[in-house]
Amino acid sequence: MAQRERYWIHSQPEITEDEGLRHCARGEWCSRRIVTIQDGERVVTAALTPRSFCDGCQEYIARCAAELPAFWLRLSAMIGDPLQAEVQVRIPHGPQILLREDVDAHLRLSASTVGAWAARVRAVARLSAAEHAWDTAEGVRDNAGVLARHAAVLLALQPGWMTRGFSFPPGRKGKPDVISDEIEAEHGDCEIIRAGVDFVDLPVMADGEDAGREVQYLHYRARSLLLETNPPPELLITPCRNCTWRALRRAWPDGERDLFSRCDHCGDEMDWPEYEINAKRWVAFHKAQTTPAQVAAGLVA
Repeated sequence: MAQRERYWIHSQPEITEDEGLRHCARGEWCSRRIVTIQDGERVVTAALTPRSFCDGCQEYIARCAAELPAFWLRLSAMIGDPLQAEVQVRIPHGPQILLREDVDAHLRLSASTVGAWAARVRAVARLSAAEHAWDTAEGVRDNAGVLARHAAVLLALQPGWMTRGFSFPPGRKGKPDVISDEIEAEHGDCEIIRAGVDFVDLPVMADGEDAGREVQYLHYRARSLLLETNPPPELLITPCRNCTWRALRRAWPDGERDLFSRCDHCGDEMDWPEYEINAKRWVAFHKAQTTPAQVAAGLVA
């Protein structure tokens, strides 16, 4: 069940960052965000935390990591299924791809990314080395389990070198990349490519905030491929009463008000009675703008 937002109806003083604290990196999606009304506008403020993510978002990222192995197995099972689309385009003599390219790319990216972060967590937490290959179901299960159980270590990682790529192994023999101080001092401002007999990788600097964002992306992308993400809110044809933009979308009740619409441009919110009044006003406005010639030509109902 989604966590309900906390509201203060009256204007509240602006929340500022204290010394040593910062706003959660998830921003308006923060699990412990605070929604206030300032000067009649809805303002979303992420929770203050000494780390990149607050405690609530750390728990959420840990749950995302724990669910990645199940998604990996489900995507592996559907890699040969045809892509579902509203419009089917058939080419009689065109090339045929037996596997879903998007699913295959995500499986490779997921295994490589999870393995790379798990290697760094194992090094910092002094855990035993991985027992399975990083690109197998067992390897993804073990590596994602390390991220889920040691989410605090993962999100507290300092900037360090790590491998990037779809098919490159995460580090060498399951260990994180190490760049010597001499090479970093000489080439740290450039792309450093490491090549060997059986490997080529591109190390980049990344920290715990990058780890949290990537785990969330892998989780969302897997749900998207499985068609389990929420559809976009319905776009309403009535213009906004505040900014007059055609940017109203269907909103859902938030526990405090029975909302019906929210404007993507200015953020104005309306319940059903307010939306109905707004719609009638726009109908009356457009009727007043019509001419007898338009009515006679049947251009206006």
